[in-house]
Amino acid sequence: LIVDVGIAYLCSGVLLAYGALSPAIRAGAVLAGVLWLAAHSLFHNVEFLTGAAPASRFWVDAPAVVGPPLIVIAALAVLGASRRKLQPLRN
Repeated sequence: LIVDVGIAYLCSGVLLAYGALSPAIRAGAVLAGVLWLAAHSLFHNVEFLTGAAPASRFWVDAPAVVGPPLIVIAALAVLGASRRKLQPLRN
């Protein structure tokens, strides 16, 4: 299972990096890259909220499970804010 999840994280990272380097396909690559991260995080959060996994385990898993999608979402928010700031005002 660890190898499977590692491969999924690797693929997400490759898509995110490719999107960062290729403006023409950025939106699609970033969406595909963050999809696994967000779905994996959601799955584990549901486990914790329903009691399927012990709450104490959340603090062990959170940095690796919840952290990556939050980092990508924060980076996208910063990118979006910087783009809006750089665009000239239209009258």
